[in-house]
Amino acid sequence: MGKVYTAILGGQAKLIDTGLPFPSVYLDYDVLNALAGTPAGRAIRKMISLDKGTLCLTWFQLARILALDGKEFERVVNYLETFRDRISILESHSKELIERENRCRDLSELPLLPLDRTAPKLVEKYRDEETEVSIRLLLTAIGRERGLFAAIKRRLEENERLCHAFFRDERKKYRTDPETREKIDGLHEEAREMFEYNPALPAYYVQRMLIQASIQARERFQHSDTYKYESAIVSLSYCTFVILNHKWAARAKRLRLPQPCAEVFNSQEIPSFIKNLKFSCRWGA
Repeated sequence: MGKVYTAILGGQAKLIDTGLPFPSVYLDYDVLNALAGTPAGRAIRKMISLDKGTLCLTWFQLARILALDGKEFERVVNYLETFRDRISILESHSKELIERENRCRDLSELPLLPLDRTAPKLVEKYRDEETEVSIRLLLTAIGRERGLFAAIKRRLEENERLCHAFFRDERKKYRTDPETREKIDGLHEEAREMFEYNPALPAYYVQRMLIQASIQARERFQHSDTYKYESAIVSLSYCTFVILNHKWAARAKRLRLPQPCAEVFNSQEIPSFIKNLKFSCRWGA
């Protein structure tokens, strides 16, 4: 069983297994790439492995890893291999995760909320009794299922297009349409009411808060922000610790997200993150 929350389902308190062992750590792709093979990277792996926690990845990251050239690919994959089976693949689309949360309000049990449903089936398809579960096995399986990965890649690209268009249009309307401005400015109150009623299902709350912050922000929403935005929603909602790039970490910190949302660090705060991870591993959840 992973980290368990008590959720309000049908007016009654129910236990929901998120499927993520404690501590669960999400590293932005650029952070992961920079840490691979370094002393800091090895320290993070050691603490997660010894405490039976998990490193969380997304399909966005898997796609970028598969696109690396030979030496870079081996460096990153060799590092991930040291985590052995202490890796979890997260759902990459916040919409799907929020739909799971909505269904969860009507069902007595819906475990493993934030976990991707494709990767475990793919690994089991190519695994025999003598083969250890590993990230290399997953990447090998993806390589043999080109049609599946091509479909996932198209889905990621389509999501990027739609997400970028949404923020482009909403940011424009926010600056020109009073009704849109009022709606966006009120998103945090709507989200907070939902979160206070049921804090164990936080993705809707985190999404609404990040939508508001991204529309109100001065910086344009770039195509490359899509994967960071989506990954931030999922990881902030269900992980214990996340390290995001400077822009998204600053945005998330300004939201002052309450527990059970993740504790946030940026790429310049690796020593502080390691210190907090070490403390959490020592004392537990």
